[in-house]
Amino acid sequence: INLASVFSSQMKYDEAINLFNEVLRNNPHSSEAYLNLGICLSEKGELERAIECFRRVIEIDKNNVDAYYALAASGRISFEPTQLYYLRELLASPAVPNKAKIKANFALAWQADAQELPIPAMTYCRAGNNLHRSISEKNGHKYDSTAHEALGERIQAVFTQNFFNDRVDFGSDSDLPVFIVGMPRSGTTLVEQIMSSHSEIWGAGERSDIPQIVENLENRSNPLISFPKVIEDLEKKECARLANAHLRELRDLSASIRIVDKMPLNYLYLGFIALLYPKAKIIHCKRDPRDLAISCYFQN
Repeated sequence: INLASVFSSQMKYDEAINLFNEVLRNNPHSSEAYLNLGICLSEKGELERAIECFRRVIEIDKNNVDAYYALAASGRISFEPTQLYYLRELLASPAVPNKAKIKANFALAWQADAQELPIPAMTYCRAGNNLHRSISEKNGHKYDSTAHEALGERIQAVFTQNFFNDRVDFGSDSDLPVFIVGMPRSGTTLVEQIMSSHSEIWGAGERSDIPQIVENLENRSNPLISFPKVIEDLEKKECARLANAHLRELRDLSASIRIVDKMPLNYLYLGFIALLYPKAKIIHCKRDPRDLAISCYFQN
């Protein structure tokens, strides 16, 4: 299962599926294998087979919130009243971890919205979001709009036209990577799926490559120097090395002529991306802010 999960995390779904099936041949009652097999099948667009796997998980382990969540997220399943009742029971159980309760709330929200249940979807969304916020804040992750705005101003101050005029021929001239950016729920996934339908384009999902490169640069520099300031000190040779190392990672994923990274929040690093890849294509997805807000609120 561990090796299959590694393949799955690398988006090598065929290899992962083969290994999960092998696990199930030896242990046909492994809810973990069925769940992960379903996730891989879902990622490949084989939703009917994925749904069968998620249903099998619940047959084996009726307390498995992840399976209920996956079924609800498919948009194709209407839970029976007994299933809805059981999910609400899981919400009230002290034995169920809070992270699982978040998923249970959103699964119920989607079902409430689709079935027009007596308890409105917004009730469950509010509960799920409040619990998620509480956990995040306890872990030290609290959104600070003032700090975020200040970061945006620092980014604009660094990545000026003069910055790029002074760094001609930095990075790599490769046009292999394509970056899709935008707010969450702005359509980045749909755009990636459309592009991936082309035989020579590989959709790599939301990769953390660029944020990780930035984090590595911050960790090795003076603790007082952070992004975006840390990018100003990059020399031409180092910039080329970073780009070429990243390209090797991308080529390990696929031999396609374009590889798409749809991490929405890469918008923070567009200046750095332009330095690494002056010829890279960047697609910015936009959507009405009101639609964005309600769509994000309805998602885990």
